[in-house]
This record gives sequence, structure tokens and C-alpha cells, in this order.
Amino acid sequence: MKNLNGYIRKLEKGMEDKLFFLKHIDIEEYSLIVEFGCANGRLLRRIEPVINKQETKLVGFDINEEILEIAKNISPEMTFTSKWDEVLNYLKETKKKSLIIFSSVWHEISADYHEKIFEEMKKFSCIVIRDMKAPITGAEPIDAPTRERIKKMVPEWQFKEFEDKWGRIDNKKTLYRFLLMYTYLDNWENEIKEDYFSTPWAEINWALEKDFSIIYLNSYTLEYKKEEIARIFHHTMHDITHHQVIYVKK
Repeated sequence: MKNLNGYIRKLEKGMEDKLFFLKHIDIEEYSLIVEFGCANGRLLRRIEPVINKQETKLVGFDINEEILEIAKNISPEMTFTSKWDEVLNYLKETKKKSLIIFSSVWHEISADYHEKIFEEMKKFSCIVIRDMKAPITGAEPIDAPTRERIKKMVPEWQFKEFEDKWGRIDNKKTLYRFLLMYTYLDNWENEIKEDYFSTPWAEINWALEKDFSIIYLNSYTLEYKKEEIARIFHHTMHDITHHQVIYVKK
């Protein structure tokens, strides 16, 4: 990754939004909290002050060894690992309930691994997911002046590469995809490959509905992004951009 620090700073935007679940569950009920795709561990560090450190273990899992080293250096008292078997061992040892968090990471998971992860997440007492979701009216066309205005306000090469990859920005789904992605210039080579709207929300529900109940569900527009787009591009985002859900084992 060309600019890891810049990437991390962008991930940390909207952290309060990523911590939405704290208002809807009793965090003291959980003796193991795992973040899947923990990056530099910022979310876990925000959780740390509200838990009993003697009774609750925080574990960050990520396959990116480079970013895990950053997490370990910042928070040596926490547990960070790239080995899922270690996470499962902590799960076996947990005395109370267990919680797993997927925050803006599901869209990065290859469909080849979905079934496997469905089975692994079912081993936890509670599952928290927050990720992007395509606008409901995604097929709705946008007018030519909107496309041209946005095109003039970003690097020409970036606009071209995006349309070469994801198609012409002439409908709301493609427009929102670009507006959520365009800020990652430093790591554009990696970011442009990510399918922001690929989180299999229906598949997740189908996989979990037998054993889990939904206690919180919310589809919304990310406020700081909505304000940013209005300020920079003079465009109002009316549709949803994100989805939050909390599942608890029946």
C-alpha cells in the first residue's frame, strides 16, 4: 500500500458512526470482542474505555501484516493476530458472550470465502456489521451537467480510470460509488478494485436468520460524506450509502 498512514486517516473518519452498536447492546455481557479486519486497531481502542479489562478481551484480526504491526506498536497491551485459529482459541476460552464486528470490511471479502465466514461468524453470540449499500434508486439516471461538474473537479486520469473500470457515471449507483471512492487518491490503485456495493446483505440474512435475531437495523446516508459532497461538488446525496445491523443468537 503506497500511503498506509493516509489510508488509516480516512478509515478513522466517521468513527462515531462505526461505534453505533454500543448504544444497542450491553457491552459488559461480552468477555470476548473480536474485530474482523481491524486495520490499526482504532475501533478497538475506542471500545477499551467502556469495558472491564479484567473480564473482557479485545482481539483484532487482519490479514495485512503491515497494518497489524502498526496496531501492535500503538497498543501493545491488546491482542492482534493474522491467524484465525488464535481467534478461535480465544473463543473457546471465553467465559461469557462473544461479539464479532465487521466494520467496512465485508465488501473487501471475496465471494469465494462467504460461506466459510458465514460458518465462522455463527460461532459468536453477537454479530455487528456496518458497510456500504447501493442506493435504492441506483438505476435512476443523473443529468449530464452533474456528471460534467464532477468530472471537472477531480483529476482527469482518475475520472477516466474509474469509468473504464466501473462504467460511465450516468446513473445514481455509479455516481455514489465514485463519490465514496474518489478521496483515496494515495491508494487509488488498490481502492479502485474494491466493489463498494458487494456486501451480500441478503445472503448474510439468509445464513443467519435461523439462529440469530436482528435487534437493530438501519440504512442511512453517511452524514460527514453527505456534507463533504455538498460542499465540494454542490450535489445532494438523497439516497442511502450505508447499512448497520446487529444480530444476536436466539
